[in-house]
Amino acid sequence: MGQITVKQLEAFVQVAHLASFHRAAERLNTTQPNISTRISALESLLGLRLFNRDAGSLRLTPTGRTMLPCARAVLTAMDGFVAAAGEDHLFEGALRLGVPEMIVHSWLGPFLRALKDRFPAIDVELTVDLSANLSPSLFSRGWT
Repeated sequence: MGQITVKQLEAFVQVAHLASFHRAAERLNTTQPNISTRISALESLLGLRLFNRDAGSLRLTPTGRTMLPCARAVLTAMDGFVAAAGEDHLFEGALRLGVPEMIVHSWLGPFLRALKDRFPAIDVELTVDLSANLSPSLFSRGWT
């Protein structure tokens, strides 16, 4: 069995929702032949008929009605997966900061508190020194 694609599931859900290959194509910013191809490929992969196509009429088959909530669940899970990638709590590791003493006594405290609130899994490794001593260390690592 081949691989079912997200585009095929999106096409299935939109065609079922809109009861039209043409309107589904418009909604998904593609062409009606692309939507037809995606649906046909999905039906072939599953070995099931999802839609009854009569003259001027398009209806889900009983199998299509059963499969529709599953397809919606997969798409919802995909949306959740993508949303999780933007979750700040997933960032972890060490952030090394070299700052001059003047920064420590001005805005660094509020900055570190905000950083910890937004990225709780980030550990800050702080070096406080003169700028003249910090610059060579920074540039010796190949950063520009």
